[in-house]
Order: sequence, then C-alpha cells, then structure tokens
Amino acid sequence: MRKWLAGIPDETRELLDWLDGKEEDAEDEWGRTGPLRTGKTLIDGELQGISESVNTIPSGVPGPCRRTLVVAVGASDSYETLENRVLQAFKHVSYHCKGTTRNVVFYVTWWNAQVWATYGKDFASLGVTCILKMRYARPQLLR
Repeated sequence: MRKWLAGIPDETRELLDWLDGKEEDAEDEWGRTGPLRTGKTLIDGELQGISESVNTIPSGVPGPCRRTLVVAVGASDSYETLENRVLQAFKHVSYHCKGTTRNVVFYVTWWNAQVWATYGKDFASLGVTCILKMRYARPQLLR
C-alpha cells in the first residue's frame, strides 16, 4: 500500500479496492462497451450500488452530502466535459457540501493534466484530498 493511502478514510480506500474489483470483472466487456462510455454510463453501470454511500458527478437525484465524491469521465467525454466536471466538483466541495466532502475520486478513462494544473490548487486550498483513479491503473494522489 502506498503511504499516502494510509491517510485516506476507510470508506474511500474500500471504494478504490471495489473499483479495482469491478474493473477486473469488466475486462471481458471492455472491448465491446468500454471505449464508448461516458461519465454517466460509468456511474450508472460500474458504480451502481455504491451511489448511496458517495456523491457522484454526473449525478442523478441529489442526495445528502457524503465524505467522498466520485467524479466520472468516460472515453467519449470531451475536454470541455472534463473541465466542467472538475469545476462541478469544486463547487460541490466548496459550496454544496463544504466541510463534509473531504475526498474526491476522479474515476476516468482519460485525463488531461492541464485541467488539473489550472484548478488543482483550488481544491488544495480547502484541504480536500483528490485522487486520480484511471481505469486499470493504480490510484494517484493529485497535488
């Protein structure tokens, strides 16, 4: 286990382990459906069953604030969609669920470091821990 994961709440670590397990289960499907997935289909498909314990973007029906927010970006989502989801996440942690949501997991099929370079410092200023979890890769602490 990476040292930084030791400071992550149990439910967020369990979420990351759960995602790894879902990815292993979905490997057979990846060639058929994976590349066309949007963030919404990731939430509705792979994250089905955990949405009650975390907040999600994109979301369906808003629920109570949770300690962890999962932001999903699929392969067919655009650069503008990624940037918009990062901004939505910041609004979530800085306004809607300020003080409650302390961890953000970006669950993505692709990533653009320039978006994070632009907005990452805003999350850090709030003391929010952000984790990049790309499909089929180990989670990375975003700084």
